[in-house]
Amino acid sequence: MTFLELANRLLSEADISGAGLITTANQQGEYKQAVDYINTAYADIQLQHANWDFLRGDMSFNTIIGVNNYSETGISLLDLSEWSPETMRIYLTANGIVSEQYLIPVEWDEFRDLFMFGNARIQTGFPTHFTIKPADNSLTFYPIPDNVYTVEGEYYKNPFTLVNDTDTPIFQSRFHMIVVWRALMYFATQLNAQELYAIGNIEYRKLLFKLEQFNCPVPTASEELA
Repeated sequence: MTFLELANRLLSEADISGAGLITTANQQGEYKQAVDYINTAYADIQLQHANWDFLRGDMSFNTIIGVNNYSETGISLLDLSEWSPETMRIYLTANGIVSEQYLIPVEWDEFRDLFMFGNARIQTGFPTHFTIKPADNSLTFYPIPDNVYTVEGEYYKNPFTLVNDTDTPIFQSRFHMIVVWRALMYFATQLNAQELYAIGNIEYRKLLFKLEQFNCPVPTASEELA
């Protein structure tokens, strides 16, 4: 379903009178609310989990000799929400993937104690470990690259926003109605329509369960016990 179709379906489910939308742009009144609620619902769904499969992306960049810290903007990664540390690997660019190795992720505090102390600060070589700096989400490697290396891995993207009439949600089309049902809950709250809210809530939770089945990684043993 397109952005326009989602907004019109919401108006229908909320029993809002009128001819419906011919565009999502420059609307007023309840039509504008419908458009806004669709995007609010869409963002809310994407924020339910940080590790939705449909928000996964691939990244690759080359290191610079003597530089061990890389910001998201410095490697032209403009939609980063979170890194996927366990997916990181590295190889000497000149040798290609025959030299590829996994990078070992280390928590920031431990990394500082191990690799940002004394002579370890200036150690150079083939990077083997990395950390994510909490303050700015940048990557720091140890040892400091002594050559040009290619780093590859995955990350999770920031939530998407529907902008144009023809834009569609990033997840599978069979789940698109979840956006309408979530948005209906917002509309029903505004209208103080408890029955309408209940309908939206029931249908939303049904589809959320299915969306999670198809788009959330299998939990680890520790997550299942949590």
